[in-house]
Amino acid sequence: MTREAGRMLTVCVLAIAATACASSAQPEQKSLTVSESKDGQGVVVAVSEALAREVLEDAFGSELSCDGDLEPEFEGMLRTLDRQGRGARATISDDDSVVTARRRGRSVEFDVRDLDGGGEIQVVMPWAVAKCLLGETTSIDKGFGDVRVSIKGEGGGSFEFRVE
Repeated sequence: MTREAGRMLTVCVLAIAATACASSAQPEQKSLTVSESKDGQGVVVAVSEALAREVLEDAFGSELSCDGDLEPEFEGMLRTLDRQGRGARATISDDDSVVTARRRGRSVEFDVRDLDGGGEIQVVMPWAVAKCLLGETTSIDKGFGDVRVSIKGEGGGSFEFRVE
């Protein structure tokens, strides 16, 4: 996919890391499940927040640096969503792909579509992660939202990753 796809995968890593570093008042069960997608054409990996937090804290520590080095188009899209608030929508595109972002409640959804039919990436993450990418201080707590990444190939296969 294109540079937008790469950008979205970077955002996904930050979203997962932010979820993993969220504080928790009670110890949670650690779990990982791998299952077949509903249509039988793909794989779904679901990781508990407790397991994601442990793995990422071991790899990166418990502190996240929230100073995004964003490309101007992507930063502009996030700033539009921030300015317009809940229900906002913004799109950026180039010759290869289109990225559409929507703010819904305390979440933001991204849809990256390859214009040559090469597939799509869908990402749902807490709005707090977008604020972090914009270099703003945000409060990330246990209830701030789920993270979901879905990748669909042109041939119908799919991969979904969720932190629950």
